[in-house]
Amino acid sequence: MNQKRRIRNLIRKLHDVQETELNISSCISELVAIGEPAVPYLASELEDENGIIRSRAARALGMIGEPAVPHLLGHICSRETPKEAREELSEILCSICTVPPQQLLGALKDGDDGVRVCAAETIAKIGHSCAIGPMLSLFKRDENGNRETNLRVLIAAAGFLGKVAGTQAFAHLPNLMRITLAGGLAKEGFFMALKARTPSGIRELRELREAILELRAPLRNREEIDEDDLINSCELAEVYKAWSQKLHEKLAKENEGMPPPPPRFRRPRSISGRSREAGKKEVLRA
Repeated sequence: MNQKRRIRNLIRKLHDVQETELNISSCISELVAIGEPAVPYLASELEDENGIIRSRAARALGMIGEPAVPHLLGHICSRETPKEAREELSEILCSICTVPPQQLLGALKDGDDGVRVCAAETIAKIGHSCAIGPMLSLFKRDENGNRETNLRVLIAAAGFLGKVAGTQAFAHLPNLMRITLAGGLAKEGFFMALKARTPSGIRELRELREAILELRAPLRNREEIDEDDLINSCELAEVYKAWSQKLHEKLAKENEGMPPPPPRFRRPRSISGRSREAGKKEVLRA
């Protein structure tokens, strides 16, 4: 039996909703073993009206991996794809890709709300730093003065920035924080993701402290502070507290099992104690 006929027979089995799960799994395994030649046939099944058949085809494509990515992207970025199917394909794409494809980044500017939402949420799940720029751009006005208003897109982007960008996002805090009513939930998602993040080291902690001090600068100068800046500085202070605790736990784990330092390094003598010691030596020399 030639390969094309074999693929068609296996695809036909996928259409049989009466088949047992064991037989369907066996059928999918055979299609996965065939690999790339089976991809176009499975991709065409993603347009089937029956959700069960779409799900089976998507499952096989996910197991085939990289060769299926262009077909998955084509359906994710298509305005004709049903919402449920798009979300399922998004999950499969996330299991394959470690870097968001360029076509997915471009979909952030699509005119269809459903496509933009799926693109933003998929990029957030993949979580690669190459998407920081495109995600930040969602909080800025374009050349026509328009700005993203879809709440789900903004929440996904804000959560991504808090999780992936970390202190790199601080320079864009004004854009992120002041996006009217929709920004409230987006801002909340940003701070939640930022708080859950583990800082790479003490440098990020210092950068966070500098961001807090910058927001609170009017208070130090006894000037009137913007209410948003005050709230944001308080939120960042909570993040600072969480990050400090995480770094402390990280260092404690890294140093676990190491011998304790000599007693003289555990609790340095106070200044007054050192002064008394110096005074005694001076008396003896006299």
